[in-house]
Amino acid sequence: MPQNLIDEYSAAAVPVELSVFGSPLGIASGFFWKKAEELFLVTNWHNLAGVNPITGVNLSSTGGRPDTIKAGIHGARLPRRGELTLPLWDDNGPLWMVHPKFGRRVDVAALPVPTGVEGEYQARFYPINTLSSRRMQVSIGGDVFILGYPFSKGLEDRGGWPVWKRASVATEPALMLRDEMYFLVDTASRPGMSGAPVIARSTGDVLLEDGSLVMVTGTSTRLIGVYAGRVSSADAEDAQLGRVFPIDLLEEIIDAQMRETGV
Repeated sequence: MPQNLIDEYSAAAVPVELSVFGSPLGIASGFFWKKAEELFLVTNWHNLAGVNPITGVNLSSTGGRPDTIKAGIHGARLPRRGELTLPLWDDNGPLWMVHPKFGRRVDVAALPVPTGVEGEYQARFYPINTLSSRRMQVSIGGDVFILGYPFSKGLEDRGGWPVWKRASVATEPALMLRDEMYFLVDTASRPGMSGAPVIARSTGDVLLEDGSLVMVTGTSTRLIGVYAGRVSSADAEDAQLGRVFPIDLLEEIIDAQMRETGV
């Protein structure tokens, strides 16, 4: 497969596996983020903690909580794949970063990746915030894509490449309240997509956030948030609404770098 035919955002989304004492607990999605020389693996808080952030109940029926995460990574040239294994805890507790004000209420977490890993693994990480982007206007009813791993069977399933799941913005992003801190998208998502990046993608001329129109040849992309799974319902025929935490909340996590203390 020619490297230049692979969308850079497909290269940015990665599958992750959670385990405890070597036993698998679940599959999810994630991506990498870079600030200066620091690299972070980003996914949902509930994936790393193994706990429902609202009820505090363990997500695994075994009662286990993850102590290790594996993330799919790229070789120095696409489409070769490998995997990165990181601990989730040390002697002082959890290693991941949480929102400095709202903690687990923002169901997003960032796990620091040790320096020098790219050279050690002969890998390339494609941090999503370093990719080409444009501050496009995101409006209710507009299409977005969740780049994740529904029903994935592991890091090598489908060669480790994400599914682009189409969704539409279902609530007004500008009216997102801080007691909820997320907006909703209408999509039939599936297990394994939690932690996936959510992007807006447009072809041709685009309307920017400030209301100006820009003449564009080709595509424009904007990273808008982190997918955190469907709104809980006991009804299998529910409205199929999913939660998206806006990307500015992740930026606040990265800036503060406050470790989790409450699990």
